[in-house]
Amino acid sequence: MEIEAVPSGSFLFEILMSLYLEFSQQYTQAADFATNAWKRNGKNEMETLMALSRLLTCYFKIGLHEKALTALHEIPTNELNEQNLYWIHSIRNNEAMIQIELGNYDLGAQIARNAVKLAKMLGDQKKLGHSLNTLAIALEWSGKIELAKKTYQETLKIKQEANDELGYAITLCNLGALMSNLENPKDSEQMYLEALTIFQKHERISNIAKTHELMGFIQTKMGRQEPAISHYQQAVHLAQTLDNEFLKATTLKSLIGCLASAGKIKQAEELLPQLKDIVKNEGFSSLENSIKLIEASILKQKPRTSNKVRAQEIYRNLLSQPTSYEISFASLTNLIELGILEWEDYANEEERNLIAQELESMLDILEKEIANYDSNGLLAEFLFFKGKINCLWGNIKEGLILLNQSSQIAQADGWSQLESKAKHAIENIKRGSFHFTPSDFSNSVQQLNLHLASFSTSLKQNQVDNFYKMLNSRFGQK
Repeated sequence: MEIEAVPSGSFLFEILMSLYLEFSQQYTQAADFATNAWKRNGKNEMETLMALSRLLTCYFKIGLHEKALTALHEIPTNELNEQNLYWIHSIRNNEAMIQIELGNYDLGAQIARNAVKLAKMLGDQKKLGHSLNTLAIALEWSGKIELAKKTYQETLKIKQEANDELGYAITLCNLGALMSNLENPKDSEQMYLEALTIFQKHERISNIAKTHELMGFIQTKMGRQEPAISHYQQAVHLAQTLDNEFLKATTLKSLIGCLASAGKIKQAEELLPQLKDIVKNEGFSSLENSIKLIEASILKQKPRTSNKVRAQEIYRNLLSQPTSYEISFASLTNLIELGILEWEDYANEEERNLIAQELESMLDILEKEIANYDSNGLLAEFLFFKGKINCLWGNIKEGLILLNQSSQIAQADGWSQLESKAKHAIENIKRGSFHFTPSDFSNSVQQLNLHLASFSTSLKQNQVDNFYKMLNSRFGQK
């Protein structure tokens, strides 16, 4: 009612409406009002910075990161004075988050450190907590895991002292996500449940949706497909109630991907057109390759050979022009799985040998990449995978060596489920009663891709570039 007393269409009205709609979780409409304020350009420097701050906040929440950077580069924001410090801090913190989202982790960390400095100059503990949280995310994704963990813990302490309950819950989720990649996912589950209680208390629907999405991931990692699907479904349902198309798209993508991995093909196919429409209508080009990956995952599980051939084409296309490390890694592992199925389908020895040679070249790329990282869980899973393939090919001696190595690494590093699977396979092989089904290889591929989160944050740019070079050499356009 007080906002309505402000002259409609005025700069102040646009700013206040953008704030009101953001807090009402109507993010797209909030961005429209922030855009209107930005176009008015303000009467003075403070109004200009205020409008820019509002625009960056809203654009970040709805996934328009490139548009946000375009606006940011239109005016300089380097002047520091007491009057404008509040807004410059907000701009810098948003800028850091946007750079992180775009994969520019070191730059994001640099800008976040500046935001931390500005928050300390302001003497605002709440803003300091926000900036430290942003810095911790940048540190995590640039591979500085221990420093990120320490920064998250420092952030939690500051947010508690500032009575920033919502901020505390957000950082709890971020720390939980980091811990789920390093330690027992059950610990992360408790963090998410604590955060969920806070978000529900404050009726923060978007945060509740994102927390369910995080819980879906760790349930998948623990091999609990039905609870994972349930969490993803709750995330999608909550996202549908909000004016935030980016959140709708990301939660829907997670659900469809989980359904496809669980073999619930019909349900996945029914939801896929809805995701495609959102991505097309909103211009979320960053999600296009993820959709292709999901399409291939659906096709590879269908019975007709033509579907598997089409899936192979999609994976090869994604590998020929790599743009995302995670998508490239998943495409390679899935292409290997399809190669194994193809090998089994051929009775002709000559054709089998050709497929085996192609599989060996892809396994070699994968093995060289995995050797770069300090991830025993990933290494043990790969050795288990490769050991099964060798046994399938009749290389029993080599297969047993690989399976024993997998079992020993898994035991030493506490991967009890994998250790048990490897020992069971070894016992069956020695008894002459082993038989690997397509689902055995599919499960290994899924586990390899889940392990990716454990080390992808430690990737260095030269390592990514070298991986892309190997893929270009093997799959690139001739």
